Amino acid sequence: MRTIGALGAIDPHRFKDAISDTTDTAVTNAKATSSTGGTNANAGSIVNKGGEGTHRTGNPHVRKADGKLKKKKKQQRPQQNVMTEKQMEPLVGGIPTDSYGTTFSNDGYYTQLSVNALLRILENTNDTTFHREAVEALNHMFAPVQNACAPFLDRVVPAILLAMDVAPAGGSEFYISALVRLVSIARQLVRPFLEPIFKLFSAESLGSERQQSTSIGLIEALAEALSGDFGPHIATVLPFLMAIIDRDSSELHQPTLRALPALQILSPSLEGYLFLVMPRLIGLLDIAITPIAVVEETLRCIASIVGAVNCGSFSSRIVLTLVRLLQCSPPLELQTAAIDVLCTMMEQLQDEFVLFMPTIKLVMSKRGIDEHARYERYSRLLFMGRLVPKEPPRAQSRIQGDAAQAAAAGPALGHSGDGLAKQEVGVMQLRRAWTSKPQKSKDGWMRWLHAFTYELLEQSPSPALRACSSLANKHSPLSKELFNAAFVSCWTVLPGQYQQEIIASLQNVASNMDVPADILQTILGLAGFMERDEKQIPIDLKRLGDYAYRCHALAKELHYKEAEWTLEKNYDTIEKLIELNQSLDLHDSAIGMLEYVRKEQPDVQESVIWYQRLQQWDKALEIFQRQEAERGPSFQTTRGQIRCLFEMSDWETLVPIFERIWSGNDQKLQLASASIGMSMAWAMGDIDRMEFYLSALPNKSRDKSFCKALLA
Repeated sequence: MRTIGALGAIDPHRFKDAISDTTDTAVTNAKATSSTGGTNANAGSIVNKGGEGTHRTGNPHVRKADGKLKKKKKQQRPQQNVMTEKQMEPLVGGIPTDSYGTTFSNDGYYTQLSVNALLRILENTNDTTFHREAVEALNHMFAPVQNACAPFLDRVVPAILLAMDVAPAGGSEFYISALVRLVSIARQLVRPFLEPIFKLFSAESLGSERQQSTSIGLIEALAEALSGDFGPHIATVLPFLMAIIDRDSSELHQPTLRALPALQILSPSLEGYLFLVMPRLIGLLDIAITPIAVVEETLRCIASIVGAVNCGSFSSRIVLTLVRLLQCSPPLELQTAAIDVLCTMMEQLQDEFVLFMPTIKLVMSKRGIDEHARYERYSRLLFMGRLVPKEPPRAQSRIQGDAAQAAAAGPALGHSGDGLAKQEVGVMQLRRAWTSKPQKSKDGWMRWLHAFTYELLEQSPSPALRACSSLANKHSPLSKELFNAAFVSCWTVLPGQYQQEIIASLQNVASNMDVPADILQTILGLAGFMERDEKQIPIDLKRLGDYAYRCHALAKELHYKEAEWTLEKNYDTIEKLIELNQSLDLHDSAIGMLEYVRKEQPDVQESVIWYQRLQQWDKALEIFQRQEAERGPSFQTTRGQIRCLFEMSDWETLVPIFERIWSGNDQKLQLASASIGMSMAWAMGDIDRMEFYLSALPNKSRDKSFCKALLA
């Protein structure tokens, strides 16, 4: 069966390509060896190895220098075994399919399992109630270690955007904040997934002031993560920020105050967009209609832009606007900020700035600004030819400031210096949770299991599982999905004494005959999970088989009965194994079990029930006939022969037996065989015989009512 499964797992297209590659490689190597010798062949293999990345792109053409296309020669690559080539396997049933024979429960597995479970919640539009907590759990999970999110970003980013789309009105702000955290965690790793994120910045729909502020925070996070390199996406971000400034009609201009620091961060990328930004900033310098705080922030923004890019085309407009601002006798802080902008322009423009200096000197003298230390020093250096432009300081976003404060405060509680969360398992809390009392209803037992699962997640040493505990307490499917992993993560660190206690508690729960099947199935699932993880649960196989029988888990019962047979060779289990295999339509396995017993124990006494369950009626008939010959006719042997002959449709042998029965006085046997006689007569098309046997059936028999309907 494993061989058939392996053959069925081969992709025919990949197999064909592999065979073709093998043939082409062999032919090419043979030609190279015959014509140029082994040295050239080796060189060819080195070339092929270097071109492997090109071959994998699947593009069959390359472009010549003149722009025309030419057919690309098929690159050779090392031969791959299509039977053993290992691909990235998903989790099937919560278990990695590529880890047979090894233990797989580790932090990486717990993270993968938790992320997949949370993403299924986010991708389910019917679970919108839990989307927020699922996103919080993801960010909390990725926060300790930046690289932990790398394998999942291709699914996490679209899932958060999908949750944002189906969120109720006003719910977008939370998901944008979540993206801010995610970008701050992932940093450069988020670069391949920027396209859908930048679609959020639409100048046509700005949203509320709070949403605008959150969106600007996302821009700052992206700028920090990408080191200001927005590339082509700067054309999307700038119109969004300019729209916020243009449409800001609030009294305190809070949206504008929020957008200006973002422009400072983007200043190194504004080289080709000054025509879009600078006129609006210059317009904000009118002290008569613009609040003082906005004018001051605008001056800082202009200074940042002037220091980062060449603003020569706007130099006259900027200087004249600043001169008018100084003429209005602004407050001292605005006066200082305006002159600082002039100093920055002096650094950048050098000799070109000399044209503006008489006007600036006149205004400063008229308004009593006798001297400004930085301006005077820069003026002297400029005339001496020693004024050197300085590298402008990089603007710091709010996110950077918060991160710096957090770093200065030291590592967060529960985290070590390397970013990995550390937590000891709270044995006493777990002990209170696993201790059970007899419950009076199914709901009581399910509440106990739910509380136990929550405590396992809460006390788990895995940061990923702990991050899911709050949501799992409200979302039962998630709690059920993570139970096995949470149990094993705690089990592996518990001392032996407590391991025995927790197993005794589970056995005590399962021993209650009124415990619901869901709990029995949970225990069986845990046993299978631990067995698959090379950690055998210390519960007797007979107990596990009994649990499976009580909750009608036939496949699990068969598994434990087979294990019990392997360990004990108890022939009392043969009949049960045959029955289970037949119930699961595993007829070949049932027959194979019987043949194995015959081979291993030739002297074992064969049971007619084995053959009846296997539907081997001819062999069952032989046993009945042999028993009749040895012991004489009896009710059991005669009835058994009738059943076997009926199943074999041997009417010629069966009819004389019925005539002999019905000519005698054994009413018990006549009553027991009447139903089979009815079926035999129906199969033979003998209506008279059907009416004869029909009269012998009890009046309350369902068979009699059915047969009457047939004859009506």
